[in-house]
Amino acid sequence: MLVYALTVYDHGLFDSRPRGANITLCVPCIPADIQSGDIFAMLDSVKKQELLPKEIILALSSATPEYVKSVTAALSEAAFPVPLLLTAVMFPRTPGQNRNRASELASGDIISFFDADDLMHVSRIKVLHQAFASQPNLQLALHGLNNIDDLSKSRAISYHNVKKVFSETLCFMEEKTRRIGQLWISSGILSYEITHGHSTVRREMLDYHRFFPIIVGEDCKFVRSILQEICSVEENSYKGILLDFPFTRYVPRAIRMKAQKKIQNL
Repeated sequence: MLVYALTVYDHGLFDSRPRGANITLCVPCIPADIQSGDIFAMLDSVKKQELLPKEIILALSSATPEYVKSVTAALSEAAFPVPLLLTAVMFPRTPGQNRNRASELASGDIISFFDADDLMHVSRIKVLHQAFASQPNLQLALHGLNNIDDLSKSRAISYHNVKKVFSETLCFMEEKTRRIGQLWISSGILSYEITHGHSTVRREMLDYHRFFPIIVGEDCKFVRSILQEICSVEENSYKGILLDFPFTRYVPRAIRMKAQKKIQNL
């Protein structure tokens, strides 16, 4: 596998905001995420976080040496308050393979996955940091998403003000349906749909759980494998948590492509 040299940008010397010292943000991406501008919008939402992550790792695939050079130039022009690392391979890779590659380079104790074409709520990193700090046995954190709210108008929120669902209920959901999703919203147990692709785990979980190299559903299989381990332990109450709040602004790909096409036709 051809891996390009790691490129690091750190403009944090000029930013006084605290960083989530243990949280590494891992983001899989492809050239389309960069050409559309989605990844720059995502990075902008990270810049606005109340608590910054320790670092961000972008794992790019299907990128020629010439393309990587242009991407690094574009990234270097955007001042960023935390280290931003880019690793790239020339050949196509699945999202799961890119997630794995990013996590292998992470230096944080907590690994948080995110997508290049989504946006995060201003309190996302802070609340995740608070969740793991307040629950020493916590291994997995999930949260909700929506595709309605304008995150630029979102108010800050703390961990203590978020509705929480702990392992016992998560295990019940997993056992009954093999997925955590729409059924639990319609039944009133949850308020928001869950984003499996934006899970957060302790680093040691990645020694035993990796993303599968499949095109669709690798995030659900990853979360399910961790939940199955958690649910097999008798004392599992605080090993998994679901934060029932939309910390992700998700734009379905079909809607995003339609909007981009409309712009191109103007």
